[in-house]
Amino acid sequence: MIKGIARFGTALGVVSALVAGNAAVSAADAVSYEVVPAQTFPAEGSAVKSLSRVKLQLDRGFGTVGYDWSAEGTRVYVENDRGERFAMVNAVKGDPVIEPEWNLEEIDGSSNAKVHTYKDRLYNDLFTRTLGWNGGDGVFTVGLPDGHVFWTFNDSFYGVVDGATRARGACSFPRNTVMVQTADETGLPGGTEENLMWLVDYRQTTDPNAPGYYKAATHINHPLATSFNDDGIAQDYLYWSGDGTVDANGKLQMLWNGVDNRDGQMIALGTALATYSLAGTPGESRYLRLESINHNFRESNPYAYGSTLWEDEDGHIYLYSSANNGAWIGNEPIVARTVGSELGGDWEYYVPDASGQMVWQRSYPTLEQVQKSGIAPRQGNFTLPWVFKKGNTYYMCAQTYPFGQEMMIMTSEHPWGPFANRRTLIKFPNPLDELQHDPYGDKYRFLYMLNLHPALSRNGEIVISTNTDATDDGPGTFWRNFNEPGSADWYRPFYFRVVGWERLYEDSALLGATDCIEFMFADNSTVLPDGNYRFVCEQGVFGNDRYETEGYTTGVANNRVEINFAVGDGAGVAATAADVEDAAPVYYNMQGMRVDNPVAGQIYIVRRGTEVTKQLMR
Repeated sequence: MIKGIARFGTALGVVSALVAGNAAVSAADAVSYEVVPAQTFPAEGSAVKSLSRVKLQLDRGFGTVGYDWSAEGTRVYVENDRGERFAMVNAVKGDPVIEPEWNLEEIDGSSNAKVHTYKDRLYNDLFTRTLGWNGGDGVFTVGLPDGHVFWTFNDSFYGVVDGATRARGACSFPRNTVMVQTADETGLPGGTEENLMWLVDYRQTTDPNAPGYYKAATHINHPLATSFNDDGIAQDYLYWSGDGTVDANGKLQMLWNGVDNRDGQMIALGTALATYSLAGTPGESRYLRLESINHNFRESNPYAYGSTLWEDEDGHIYLYSSANNGAWIGNEPIVARTVGSELGGDWEYYVPDASGQMVWQRSYPTLEQVQKSGIAPRQGNFTLPWVFKKGNTYYMCAQTYPFGQEMMIMTSEHPWGPFANRRTLIKFPNPLDELQHDPYGDKYRFLYMLNLHPALSRNGEIVISTNTDATDDGPGTFWRNFNEPGSADWYRPFYFRVVGWERLYEDSALLGATDCIEFMFADNSTVLPDGNYRFVCEQGVFGNDRYETEGYTTGVANNRVEINFAVGDGAGVAATAADVEDAAPVYYNMQGMRVDNPVAGQIYIVRRGTEVTKQLMR
């Protein structure tokens, strides 16, 4: 589920800021100046070799950071010990800074020079596998507490891949499967093999020469299934994943859409609701244990409402899908919503009444109603819409239909549309990656199931996964996904990121990053010589998105932020105030967190006035 384009985390080892100024706010004040950075770069009292940007990391889940643009060049600055000031501005309009460890490769995916599109080599490599899961489609993610991420896949391959030829062996083909990605020390999803925990029932993992080595069973079988292959995988009735959310009781709820696959017809049936425990921690048997599944939750849901979700501040969960609009090649986004705030409650559907007026109705819509229920009128044909909000605007991302190479983005004032102002978000390359090759050609046949992954976002960029089949030239196209050379790089996800997507609507979009604000020098030629400095961000420069969108008259905003640091190898921050001796000491641990009761035998950063030193407590 999307609850906003999700979290920013920096790969730098940043630590908490020291915040100066008066935090008290009178009851009459409409703005609460309470926002304090959780971490900063540079850290208080630190020395850096050079400085081009200052980053203030806010608490996880803070959301889009609003900004008072009148502060540009005046209320944020770096000051040296002679009182000279170097003005700083919000870096959100500058070129993105891409950390090397993210392993992003820029591609020509946007016609807008201010929008940057990247292949995500880190995630592509993470899912280029030779043992166990080695491919699958229908990739969904749901952000969990503590930064972990729940993953679902539809039809998947489990077994062994030849590392040299990238040919799959005799893999099993479970119709759905799940995994949890654990958070790293920054609280963001970890990017190593050790962070991926596959929650599956393997036939056996001990003897590579025995049958069933690293083959896996389907996660959830449909109750109507009666036809199983030699691997015990149902072929007639299946479940494929919808979206999910964490409910008010702290449990994960997932929608699983039933499919009648007799004779390969893939007809949508009803939708089940599965509930998973979040008690414990990843690795414990109780964590993500399937507690219950209601196979009759929506006994009939032929239009697959709930394929994607958006949980809105109005108290409803919006449930999206797409359906044929009656035209020969026509497919449009449609929407339902929960009547209350819980996914497991009643739903209502946004459809035209007898007069053609769009209304919310409790009864499931007829085909005639659905064909007139599109929420992006006259924008084109799309499949699998994703909706999120930033500032006061709702955005919808969706793939052009059928199997288009582009994902489009549109805007609306409401989560139910109408969505308009269509722009191209990204055009995907073909093939998606140089790994994709085939004896019959190196282009994909279908590009499908383009899914958004807000839980994987670092600073508000849009993260997209793709799925592809091999080229249509040659015999037995689908079955070549199993055993041909290169087969392990078809029918698997590749990942892309779109940075600066807001600039497609620069005249109206809220440009703030998520959970973070970054400043750069107003004069981009500024180079700080070695010495001691103080960064200052005055009160009320930034806050939540409401602070900006409502004209800085309400919401929450920052208290004054000061960071003392030095530039130069091994430099320390020297005292400049005359009253250092009389100043009361303030203690911080080596991670920059304030400590009220320092412990003997520990090393602390100690601030007295403007003097900052390291000290062993005795």
